[in-house]
Amino acid sequence: MQLTLEHLVTTSHSIAEDKGFHEQTHPNFSEKLLLIVSEIIELQEADRKEHGKPAELEELADIFIRLGDFCGIFYDWKSVENAIEAKFEKNRQRAYRHGCLY
Repeated sequence: MQLTLEHLVTTSHSIAEDKGFHEQTHPNFSEKLLLIVSEIIELQEADRKEHGKPAELEELADIFIRLGDFCGIFYDWKSVENAIEAKFEKNRQRAYRHGCLY
């Protein structure tokens, strides 16, 4: 099966709901966003402590899963997909290195 954005968002959100992570009536945007950041930090720690690719890939998967659930809470997956496509096009039109010397 090919992973799609729709599958990532709906499955991540569904599993989180099934496991009780959506019992609050009004989810906190910042709190959910920081859960994504915490997974990014865990990926950095896995690299820093040289746990190897399997541990890093698991943390990377956690980032995508948290991000998918976040989208499932606050956005419609199709609007996210459209925003990504629009950003791809915007980035294609940018200057090399966005015109910076770095």
